[in-house]
Amino acid sequence: MRLSVELVARELARSHRIRVHGTAGRELALHRPELLEPSTCELIPHHLYVGRTDQLPQRVLIGTDVALVVVGPSPRLRWFRERCSVIEVEEPCDLPAVFNEVQRLFQRYAHWEESLWEILDDDSSIQALLDASASVLDGSLDVLDANLRLLGQTISQNASRERASIADEGGNLYPDSMNEFLSQHDLAMDVSTPFVMDVSGVSTLNANLLDNGTYLGCLTQMADPGTTCDMADAPVMALLADMVLKALRRLDVTTEKTKGDLRRSLAALVAAEQLDALSLSALAAERGSYVCLKMRLNSRGRQLPLSYVRNLVEGNLPDTVAFIHQRSYVVAFSRLDGLAPEGERRAALERLLAPMTDSVGMRVGISDHLLGLESARTYYLQAGVALELGMALDPKGTVYRFQQYALPELIMNSLGELSVEAYYTPGLRRLLEHDEHGSVSYIDTLERYLSLNMNVSATARELYLHRSTLIERLSRIRADMGQELDDPKTRLRIQLLLEARRLERSLGELSTT
Repeated sequence: MRLSVELVARELARSHRIRVHGTAGRELALHRPELLEPSTCELIPHHLYVGRTDQLPQRVLIGTDVALVVVGPSPRLRWFRERCSVIEVEEPCDLPAVFNEVQRLFQRYAHWEESLWEILDDDSSIQALLDASASVLDGSLDVLDANLRLLGQTISQNASRERASIADEGGNLYPDSMNEFLSQHDLAMDVSTPFVMDVSGVSTLNANLLDNGTYLGCLTQMADPGTTCDMADAPVMALLADMVLKALRRLDVTTEKTKGDLRRSLAALVAAEQLDALSLSALAAERGSYVCLKMRLNSRGRQLPLSYVRNLVEGNLPDTVAFIHQRSYVVAFSRLDGLAPEGERRAALERLLAPMTDSVGMRVGISDHLLGLESARTYYLQAGVALELGMALDPKGTVYRFQQYALPELIMNSLGELSVEAYYTPGLRRLLEHDEHGSVSYIDTLERYLSLNMNVSATARELYLHRSTLIERLSRIRADMGQELDDPKTRLRIQLLLEARRLERSLGELSTT
């Protein structure tokens, strides 16, 4: 395995006083060290040479990206510093000891790389890959999947257990760690090179696991207390991340082709696109009890890539297919059959959604049950109604069911182009005019009376009125209305108009805030 100038310099600095001159390259480009002889006439590109300053060649051709480790000072070093990287080891020190030290460094990294390949050939264990890497990477190591679930972990001996990792023993991120991951713009899911960021006040070096642009997770190195992550480890982290990615592929963590086909078919149906007969028959074969979820991120969550949210949903909800819709929403179809006994499935689904709505700032509309995915668009529209009306009428909520908002949607759609007032009866107008000037609201009394199935006793208790007082007030209401409430059609019309009035006022108040 090749090493970088930065790595060699860092390791030598642990036991010697050194000075680094020239470009301290970070690329893993240097071959194993060679002894520098006075008779050397050419320094080969990407090679590392170790020698004493009194043995520097008089005339030498220096290739690109050459590095020297030299013992002792010399005026001649200036010429070499201008042409290659120079690590100057201060005396007193022994040249053979320095050379052997650099050799052991290369051997350690070579043995590490060899052990990674052996693990891949054996069982591709991610945990084994991390355990083997403790010999070359300080601090603690975590591998998280695309849903921020822990796949493997090593704990540094120098760190306390509770802050040695960004995740707990159950594989869940600590709440403060989760917030840090979600709040930092630097954690871009498409960054292809290692990057440093602080998580809960602890320095971390991160390498994303990207498979043809798809985010599969992240490899994270957490520095020991009182230290910061060293970017000299960046190429080593990149190499380890590549090995972890190979393990993920061998363990089939990537999405199966059949799931990808199902996702594309559902996305097409939701977008009202035509499907061929083969795709429709494949959807029809997916029998079971499903619900459609339409999800939208709030301002805090919008910094997250929707592909990450999609993976999070699929990872936390069993038997779920999710996809990005209209570049603003994540839509998912979840099968409920195996989630919980019938009658408890909705509650179980909402319990699984709760951690996601809290952590990523997500609101969710849920459709009725559908028994066939070929009807996906209808139930997608239901979920959309639940989400949009729920956000408008209950802005503090996070999960909205379609049946909660089916009646408001039905009423608002039934109005057509006319306003609610255009449907008022003359009697209803008289009640509204009374309320503008009177101290008692006839409309409120009428709404409560109708909602309690015209039960005088129950209404009197609700309004804290004496029964005879309520009967007298209802008599005045009937007189002003000029309509008989015992007629079911009259009663239904008035109830619908009162509900439409309430909805229109609620939506109007929200639009002005």
